[in-house]
Amino acid sequence: MATLAGTLITRALDNVSRLGTTTTKSGTTLSAFGIDVLNRTQNRMSRKHDFREHRKIYTASTTASTKNYALPTGYKTIYDLRLIDGTSSRKLEHAQGQHFDEMVAYPEDQSEGRPCWYVPYGNSMDLYPIPDASYNMIIKCTVWPTTITATTDYMSYDSDKDDLLVYGMSEELFQLLQMHEDGAVWGAKFKVALRDAIDVDGKYPDWNPVGRGFDFTKERYVGDPWLDPFVRRNV
Repeated sequence: MATLAGTLITRALDNVSRLGTTTTKSGTTLSAFGIDVLNRTQNRMSRKHDFREHRKIYTASTTASTKNYALPTGYKTIYDLRLIDGTSSRKLEHAQGQHFDEMVAYPEDQSEGRPCWYVPYGNSMDLYPIPDASYNMIIKCTVWPTTITATTDYMSYDSDKDDLLVYGMSEELFQLLQMHEDGAVWGAKFKVALRDAIDVDGKYPDWNPVGRGFDFTKERYVGDPWLDPFVRRNV
């Protein structure tokens, strides 16, 4: 269950013993300024770790003869992209744009087909080969936290991270008031709580990885892997 933004702002203002009606030098009330502080705090958390609340699954479709596709609004990192085509479904391989351009400088000059690669750049991606038909895609990615615009907005983080958000906001508010020692205290509390939250979020008790022994053989691509990444052999 998510918490109202205004509730968290009030808690942070209580920590610095300030009323929400108090104004900054520019005349902005601390209650309104607290929205900016809250947004910055949740973005600090997101830059440090991809918490479960912001791991999303999106679906999209390709269009025949269309190379470029927009990525989900507010996306941060792509974890997985699958092309769904019945028994021929496949996980697309991620290629870096600079390297891919060296290999395939002009994809439009190549035959269309079922895509094998995706090449993200900015807020969109290219598929290669260029699709020859409509295929469904499933995208697993992370997104940035929803930007708060009013105290009546609900947080995109669950309530188990309320303390973390309040600690981070309190740190910044104390720094704003030039009370650096108090800011450092709350900053330390923020860092400890952030580490704890990341530890909890990274636990997978039902996952039991099994180590594999080393092999003297090596697998490498032969031919043109950028045309068909499934052509391989052991040497």
